[in-house]
Amino acid sequence: MGVDWTVRHAPTSRACRETQTAFVSARRYFAIFIGTLAISQGADAQKLVATVPAQSFCQAIAFNPVTHKIYTLGEPENELTEIDGETFKTTVIPLGPTREKSLNGAIRVDPIRNRLYGVNVVNSSLAVIDLVTHAVKFVPVGTHPGALEINTKTNKIYVVNIDSNDVTVVDGVTLKVKTIIVGTYPDSIAINAKTNRIYVTNSHSNDVSIIEGKNDKVRTIPVGPYPSALAVNTARNRVYVGNLQGATVTVIHGRSRHTKTVKVSPYPFCIVVNERTNKIYLNHQALDAITVIDGRTNAAKIIGSGIIARGAPDGLAVDDLRNKIYVGEWTTKITVIDGATNAASTVANPGYNTFKIVANPVANQFYTLNVTTNIYNDTPLSSVGIWAGP
Repeated sequence: MGVDWTVRHAPTSRACRETQTAFVSARRYFAIFIGTLAISQGADAQKLVATVPAQSFCQAIAFNPVTHKIYTLGEPENELTEIDGETFKTTVIPLGPTREKSLNGAIRVDPIRNRLYGVNVVNSSLAVIDLVTHAVKFVPVGTHPGALEINTKTNKIYVVNIDSNDVTVVDGVTLKVKTIIVGTYPDSIAINAKTNRIYVTNSHSNDVSIIEGKNDKVRTIPVGPYPSALAVNTARNRVYVGNLQGATVTVIHGRSRHTKTVKVSPYPFCIVVNERTNKIYLNHQALDAITVIDGRTNAAKIIGSGIIARGAPDGLAVDDLRNKIYVGEWTTKITVIDGATNAASTVANPGYNTFKIVANPVANQFYTLNVTTNIYNDTPLSSVGIWAGP
């Protein structure tokens, strides 16, 4: 297709949304294992278990920690590929009338109900997929839906509609919808299921909309210029907003809604949280390193400098059981950072143009979504790398 994916994904943080959501799902439903896992910080590196072909130009990845299945959304086919995490067998799930080229898409898995929800920007609908039967239903939403999240406690799905400046709330039982007006050009969304609050960054109005899940009332909080990346620390009721054009992160106190500005390097692009250590990690569009913020003091410092390729970091994931941070790069390597020592190392990745990465702490695995555009690479045009930890 001749698409420059570096340019395509540069304006927003959509490339890292799968990271935090998939990780939270795994942690939430397997928290019982945290106290029983004896985590080793051995010297053995993460190993590539399999490279599984997927659709061309994959744009989204998610997994179900219960069934150990991985899902990708690709274009131009706009089909789902289901990958069995044990056998690596793939199954294609067509999306019927929504089959159309799109520039961005997002998918989310509800592991309790074994459902997958997906949007693809060009179609004003939410795809609802039963992951047992692979039956697909469609729910109307707003204009150019580009992001979504699920509150599995309330069984509600929230879809961000970029060009209609609103959020569609979908009841997971009845599939009835409600529209909530937010700011201008909404981008990212995150949910604190504990407080039942939904946070949406509005990149053109430089603010965050806070939706009260119990009554759908909206409050607006000013933040920095072009807010995009977004992550929630549920344990401490804090929200972290990366201001793409401000070289800052806005910290929102969930209860008081007071804010604090933390200066960081330019172009914060993706944010993930390790709730166990109270550390926040972010990458940047033009920096060969990662920033870590201490959640207690809000002090920020650079780690992994010189190992990460300049301008290349994109995907970012954290395994809080093992205190590991994984960085997917626009090259043929993965950077692994030890959260205890901040020491960084690299592992070779046969996939090329890795722009998304998600961690599955329960299985001690992480998955890379590789959009391979190097025709001399033996890896299929698009692929998923399945990695096992030491």
